[in-house]
Amino acid sequence: MYILIASHHSEAEIHDAYNRIRNEYSSILKEYGLALNTKKCCIKHAFEINDELKKSLYDEFFRGEKHKIESLFAGSLASFLHEVSSVIAKDCLDIDTYNELIEKHFGDETIEFTSTEVYNYFVYEDKTEVKSKAVTSAIVKLINQDVSFISFDPKRLSVLILKTQSTSAIKALLNQLFQRNRAGLWNSYDTITAISYLIQSEFQHIDLISVLCQNNQPLEEYYQYFCSSSFANRFNNRRINSYCDIIDADWKANFLYFMFLVEQSKHNNLSKFAFYKNFFDRFTADMAFATKYEPDAKRPNYNRFYKEGEHKKFYSSIPNADNVIETAHKLRNSNPLSHASAGLIDKDSTVSGLDNSIKEMSKLIDKFRTAKML
Repeated sequence: MYILIASHHSEAEIHDAYNRIRNEYSSILKEYGLALNTKKCCIKHAFEINDELKKSLYDEFFRGEKHKIESLFAGSLASFLHEVSSVIAKDCLDIDTYNELIEKHFGDETIEFTSTEVYNYFVYEDKTEVKSKAVTSAIVKLINQDVSFISFDPKRLSVLILKTQSTSAIKALLNQLFQRNRAGLWNSYDTITAISYLIQSEFQHIDLISVLCQNNQPLEEYYQYFCSSSFANRFNNRRINSYCDIIDADWKANFLYFMFLVEQSKHNNLSKFAFYKNFFDRFTADMAFATKYEPDAKRPNYNRFYKEGEHKKFYSSIPNADNVIETAHKLRNSNPLSHASAGLIDKDSTVSGLDNSIKEMSKLIDKFRTAKML
């Protein structure tokens, strides 16, 4: 956007107006979750607008002609990689130097694109230069020289390597990763590189997946539960489907169980128990309605199932149900989040007791559900 101003005021006064306009516009953008790129904001004389307009032509059509950004930077990617290699050979590469090289090889004040945007173009969009012999050979040399250079920019550099579609470059990368694993040198940057490779290759490398899982247990668990088998199988779980059928449209039961899971993940044990006990009471009312406990009831009677005696009566066919219910009610009445007595605060350790009560209530639900073939 260009704002043209005709003014006879001093340059200092015009700059003051420019700053106020920029700040106001920035405030308006923030209301929409947007931000002003201050690096692209400037105030200049009107006769300079022609040069400014030319900056916007690249990567756009103008009078039927495509002004391509890569034409301005032909050979820059290869020269950038070669200079990175030269700096590594002198053992001088650090993140500041790396960013300076990006600015040196991809920066150009005659266009609106920043050096980072141009570099990103070659990494993520270019389909020609990235596959050139000059780029491929430079990448292979860099990998064999010191694969740790990827740690300066793991995502972009690993994507760049894969986009070359060069067998030698990709093999060199994988070979270095496996060598680092065998030598016990694997670190978080190797993990990022391996993940980038697997995403680009659609997780087709079993050996690399195995190495990744060996070095990162949470990732291994994620892979086992959500990648190696379909999560859709969980929808075929009879127990879970039965729970859903019983709850039906009772969104509050869903909410209570969800909050139980949230508090459990935070290790907030008192909150966790409070939500599960409330879920247990509400779910019991839903089961009572599903089994025609009150034959003439038109809807679940939630007010009925907060009393200890009513729970004992409902679960009377289940062995040891009375003890489970008594314990759960005692804990609920001692929980400072549910009752003013706050007796749980006086005890040294209550976590195992709370967890055991939750497990026993869950078993009680499942035993009743199975007995009634729900």
